[in-house]
Amino acid sequence: MLEALSFFASDAAAHERWRASVISICAALGWDELQPVVQRHAIGTLLAFAAPPDRLFTATEINEWAWEQASGIFSSDAAASRVDSDGVPFDRVHKFADDFVSVVAAFKARAAAENNPALAALRVAAHARNLAILVDDDHVSIGAGIGSLTWPLAELPAVENVPWPNLHDIPVALVTGSNGKTTVVRLLAAILKVSGKRTGYSSTEGVMIDGREIDGGDFS
Repeated sequence: MLEALSFFASDAAAHERWRASVISICAALGWDELQPVVQRHAIGTLLAFAAPPDRLFTATEINEWAWEQASGIFSSDAAASRVDSDGVPFDRVHKFADDFVSVVAAFKARAAAENNPALAALRVAAHARNLAILVDDDHVSIGAGIGSLTWPLAELPAVENVPWPNLHDIPVALVTGSNGKTTVVRLLAAILKVSGKRTGYSSTEGVMIDGREIDGGDFS
């Protein structure tokens, strides 16, 4: 998802060009099952689309490139308007050529570099076993708590080498809203504890497990 906040964001024609550019690039990459959604709101416009889980950084760059092209921010006739609402000049994210063939080649190379078949296989295997899989820039974790294992992203095991019987998840409930979240999670934790469950929660007060503070601070 990308959100456009400049005065260009109110241009309906630019929105359609934005959507069309995303569709054309993604189709060239073989991402055919996406439906980009453009949504206007009070101060801007956003465009969101689905992408392969192991190509999300590439998808973000595609969205940025498509908006640069669609908005005309960097066209010659927009030279006098290349600043945001605070007067700060826009910085072009993508320096490569605007030629479509060159752009497709650049994104194909980016997607190939981001591709990680071992990670994709682990994701499928974890989901088949109803286990959470968490990925950051350096590590991959499957499971939760003492039922989890973590590996460096560059040293992932084959699916058959993962000790699946040793992994498990921890049931998690998420509480959202503007007010009262901490009260609700404390109440839920108390109810579960009385029912014999070992419980923990995070809130604006910190991280608690069975009434014992593990870490203080705002963890809402």
